[in-house]
Amino acid sequence: MFEDAADAEALTAVKRRALESGEGVREEVRIRHAGQDHFYDMTIDPLRGPDGALAGITCAAVDVTGRKQAEADLRRAREEAEQAAAGKSKFLAVASHDLRQPVQSLYLFAAALGDRLQGHPSLPLLDNMRQALDTLKGLLDGLLDMSRLESGKIAANPAEVRLGQVLGRLVAEYAPRAAQKGLELRAVPTRAWVRTDPSHLERILRNLIENALRYTRQGRILIGCRRSGPDRLRVEVWDSGVGIPADRLEDIFEEFTQIQGSGDRGLGLGLAIVKRLSKLLDHRVRVRSKEGIGSVFSVEMPRVVVEKPRAAVPPPAMDLFRQAANDCATKGMVLVIDDEAIILLGLKAMLEGWGYSVLTARSGDQALERLRADGRRPQIVLADYQLQQGRTGPEALAAVQGLVGKDVPGIILTGDTAPERLDEARRKGFSILHKPVFPNDLRKMMANAGAA
Repeated sequence: MFEDAADAEALTAVKRRALESGEGVREEVRIRHAGQDHFYDMTIDPLRGPDGALAGITCAAVDVTGRKQAEADLRRAREEAEQAAAGKSKFLAVASHDLRQPVQSLYLFAAALGDRLQGHPSLPLLDNMRQALDTLKGLLDGLLDMSRLESGKIAANPAEVRLGQVLGRLVAEYAPRAAQKGLELRAVPTRAWVRTDPSHLERILRNLIENALRYTRQGRILIGCRRSGPDRLRVEVWDSGVGIPADRLEDIFEEFTQIQGSGDRGLGLGLAIVKRLSKLLDHRVRVRSKEGIGSVFSVEMPRVVVEKPRAAVPPPAMDLFRQAANDCATKGMVLVIDDEAIILLGLKAMLEGWGYSVLTARSGDQALERLRADGRRPQIVLADYQLQQGRTGPEALAAVQGLVGKDVPGIILTGDTAPERLDEARRKGFSILHKPVFPNDLRKMMANAGAA
């Protein structure tokens, strides 16, 4: 007996279709029994007599209720996991932005204080605070990167990249930090071009260099390139650090993994991010190491031959930094737009310590009002990305340029590391720095933008 007449009608319709067509039918049917839905994998085949005429049908049914329930449970679990991952990613993005703001203000005040404490016996204490801030920034960046990689929100945008320029920027940035530890860091010059996502490749190499700096107490760090085939190239990062035990070479690419005895206090996310970004780019990552001697990490990617004319190579970032430091007394006015009062105070204190005159505003409209009242033309404009009432820094910068001229450079400061932010800034001709911003990075970018 069928509890639901519709179930009987549906089963009869399947049988009738087999009889009318003379062909076998396989279909999943639902039959309600004892107050619950049961599902059957129903197979109906024609039954023919000796003369080949259709004499009837045969029916076989397999109860697949358990499988259907398992599929439903799996689907619900997947949906719940996706919701949880989305919620976690959203939470980490918001938390990252909120945490970056106070960390950013600490960086700015530390830079301003450092300019005032030159030669003071308390300066080493400030250096310790900066190191702690650097560690905190690394933790924030690692957590946010892992969150976005897990959520699948990071995409690859391959392009032809001049590798020498990428390595030059990284050496200019990290060589001073290496020198502070008594290490030599350099890159072997290369004219090679590769096909990769430039921002993701730079993130990979940054993490490998950071890893080398963390585990190397003496000696040097060398970055070089080797051909690994007619159309492949490896970027290798050599260090003379503590090395990695042979049985840990694969483990080190997993989250929250650290080498015992290294003294590292991080979360162990740097190499995990390298592994995931490399998989996204389809680049092969390898490592070889000897304990007590050092390690070599390599990233292999497609090599390309570029026939187009080469652009003029800009001066090294370190030279720009020195130029900025030497010329700071001649700097003009900087316009700073940020809706966080503490960030405005920190930027103002730091920039004034560098010799700039600073005009601050908490919105694009207020910036225009203050520029009209002040009458001066800014040398450069710094703007936070997210302003009040849904307005953005790029909108504010465009309005300012409409008032004072398109040739006034602009820099976007943001805690949002999404590739869309970088693409938007590039499309509109602005530079971008991610919070917490290192003062030296800002100083070099301002010099590169021509603020003098």
